[in-house]
Amino acid sequence: MKTGTYHSPDGVVEVTPERLKHWQTQFKAMQQAKQVIPVGWDHADDESALQPISLSSYKKKRSARDTIGRLVDFAVKEDGSAEITLDIRDPRAREQAERNNVYVSPVIFDSWKDGHGNEYRDVITHVDFVNHPVDHSQGPFEPAGGGRVACALRMGLSKPYRMAETPMDDNGKKDDKGTKTADTKLKDVLEALEKMDIVLSDDTNEENFLEHLHQALLTAAAHRGEDQDDEPVTVASDDAGYATMSLEAKAAFAFAERTHREAIKNRLDALLKTGRCTPKEHKEKASGISSVKLSLDAKGQPAPSRLEEWITSREELPEGACWDPARRTKMSQVIDPPARFSLEPEITDEEAERIAKQVNGLQ
Repeated sequence: MKTGTYHSPDGVVEVTPERLKHWQTQFKAMQQAKQVIPVGWDHADDESALQPISLSSYKKKRSARDTIGRLVDFAVKEDGSAEITLDIRDPRAREQAERNNVYVSPVIFDSWKDGHGNEYRDVITHVDFVNHPVDHSQGPFEPAGGGRVACALRMGLSKPYRMAETPMDDNGKKDDKGTKTADTKLKDVLEALEKMDIVLSDDTNEENFLEHLHQALLTAAAHRGEDQDDEPVTVASDDAGYATMSLEAKAAFAFAERTHREAIKNRLDALLKTGRCTPKEHKEKASGISSVKLSLDAKGQPAPSRLEEWITSREELPEGACWDPARRTKMSQVIDPPARFSLEPEITDEEAERIAKQVNGLQ
């Protein structure tokens, strides 16, 4: 699918680079939520037949008569066009695709909500093989292995299901012409997570990163529980892509934990600066920051460690309660008092007992 203006039976359709990227993001979010975008013959009139289904339903309930395959990838290429990969299981459909006798036509909903309440706006919900698409610029199908074919998507819309007239710009706040971009490290982490189909919302920043990551992981865990009987996905141990993703996952967690520890250090330094802890306490507590392990509570917030609980209790004290920098005394200026000295000989235990008996005799 290339950018431009298309005339469908339902009206004019605008396709922009931003919109293609938005569809790519929405596809990854649905993929993470274990939702399948089916592939069928022509456009059905039944709205329910044009909606995504869960992965478990796709494997158990959809017959070859209803579904001929599914969408497995939606990628925006460097030239700005979109390329899709379809997993075609129907022999006749695969043959027609290999001969390039059919066109690909997506169905787009303004809004669709899955069974878990996740809402997707301006989203591709279904893909069909048709004979009369809106976009005739599609490149040829190319075998992608495992019964899959890839092609440059042609634009075709079913009349009842038009896409929104105003393109959705996922990068509206990230325009490289002067608007402020996210921190480079955070962007690298978000890109690494996206490669693992963990997509965080566009407003993610360093402050809400942990909360957004937690919610994304909870969603993924919930769908894993729903589809726990799904066929396991095996990856070869020598797969370079798998190894890269593992390293990127570790890097993402290390970044989050490092950010959390830096926040603890800043809070501890503030206690010393405001006199809510002594220099000695600060030194002792600072040595324990490196051992703090990041964990999240049910609300997606870092679960407080003992050190953080101590910091919280000190933050409630008035300023200068424990230490006043203006009146501090250096240890080098403190002189310990001399040890007690006496010329009298030390009394032994036997002598003390004898004296005690004499005193008792007088009483």
